[in-house]
Amino acid sequence: MKPQEPRVPIAVLSLAAPAVPAELRAAAACAADDDVASGGLRLVTCQRVEVYTSERHADTLVAEPPWTVARRRDGISAAHHAIGVALGLESGVLGEDQVLHQLRAAVTDARRRSALSEPLATLFELALRAGRTGRSWRPSRPRSLADVAVARLATLADGSLPGRTVLVVGAGEMGRLAALAAAAAGARVVVMSPTAANALDVAAAAGGTATSFDAWPAGVSVDAVVVALSGRWHLTRTSAEALLGVPNVIDLSMPSALPDEVVRRLGPAHLDLDGLIAGTIERDEKANRIEQRYLDRLEELRELTVTAYLDRLAERASADVAAALAGRIERDRAAELEALWQRLPQLAEHDRAAIDEMSRHLAKRLFRVPLSRIAQDPSGRRGRVAQELFEL
Repeated sequence: MKPQEPRVPIAVLSLAAPAVPAELRAAAACAADDDVASGGLRLVTCQRVEVYTSERHADTLVAEPPWTVARRRDGISAAHHAIGVALGLESGVLGEDQVLHQLRAAVTDARRRSALSEPLATLFELALRAGRTGRSWRPSRPRSLADVAVARLATLADGSLPGRTVLVVGAGEMGRLAALAAAAAGARVVVMSPTAANALDVAAAAGGTATSFDAWPAGVSVDAVVVALSGRWHLTRTSAEALLGVPNVIDLSMPSALPDEVVRRLGPAHLDLDGLIAGTIERDEKANRIEQRYLDRLEELRELTVTAYLDRLAERASADVAAALAGRIERDRAAELEALWQRLPQLAEHDRAAIDEMSRHLAKRLFRVPLSRIAQDPSGRRGRVAQELFEL
């Protein structure tokens, strides 16, 4: 008979691109942090905002905006999804590094607050381990959404970027990746950032130049723009008009950094993060075969990790049953001794001590092997029998 799978007492609510608009994802990212107080974890990336929590807390959250439109997964399905996120299977770029870093940071923060429930702590311990293993199998250099954006620019620019100028707006992690990807594609890179020192650092790494954030680059013919800001880009009128003359603008910010009016006027020249994720990039047949083999290995690793998680839950459940039974035995022993002392008040103290020690030794001798076997049963079958027999 196949062992009964342990109950997986977790749920995940997911707001992910492109199904959920960036504005709703941003609202969820900024909402009150009560999921942490409930023993949960919030993961915020440019593509998704997710809350991993208890089923009961998920019942409460789904009744409140913006979680009313979230996709909900419970139990094993939630564990399957979480491990897939860590492996990069749920990302716009297969096996990307950024999501693993973001998940690790979210787990570290939750542990620092002592806020992560045990089922989730175990899940993310295994998920992060699987994520590291999966990255070691990657058949080529790491790719990010910035690489995808630059590849899209190349297709829009008649398949070629060498000699063209790409303006990267933002010098955070995504801006740095975009600048490096554009430089690797042969483009001239110009970097602007609200922090001038950061723009200089990224420009130096990409072999490009830095420019003031407050004004459009003077004397430069910009062929494409990649925006990667953590907030709104408050363009001057002159900069807005110059941007409207650029044929290709990709905004990797979440939510969009560009003013709505500028986006409207850019029209088809503008591509936001959700549009980028929803689109496809043609790849050669050999690359597709290599990526498919990598995908198959990751899927297999996900299934193995889910199985390991279920085993850990079953082991924990068995240990909990053994502990509950041990507590029941001790409480019943103590109650019987108290009743005996009431019936025999004349017993001397040393006689009481001898009886107490004898009963403790007898209970330990009778139940040592059963308790050990229950605690070490990964299937949980013995624990379920013990719960029924002893009404635990």
